Amino acid sequence: MGSQIESSLKTKIDPIRLETITENYRKKIPETLATLRKLLDNVKNNLSDETLKALKFQIHKLAGNAGVYGYVQVSEICKEFDSELSLKIEALKHGKDDLRWINHFECYLEKIEEGFFEEKH
Repeated sequence: MGSQIESSLKTKIDPIRLETITENYRKKIPETLATLRKLLDNVKNNLSDETLKALKFQIHKLAGNAGVYGYVQVSEICKEFDSELSLKIEALKHGKDDLRWINHFECYLEKIEEGFFEEKH
């Protein structure tokens, strides 16, 4: 889907403007990763519906944006992470606030970071 949107963007936006927009997105990747790290730290330090939903919101947003800008692998990882977060939010509602799965979430962040830097543009 990301490549369809990307293709659609390319046909509707001046190529020079598209390159500028894409370059601006690339420049913000370190900031995006820092935000995700901070949100995950918030979950670790204060596991709550609110902290999980804040992380989920950013992951969901990144899943769409990454695909639009050609980071298909990152988009797919984020979609999987988004689903996992939905399950954890639901589990928390039922009193299952076990943090053993937090290392799994750390792995998702590592995969996202690797995905951004492996997909050359």
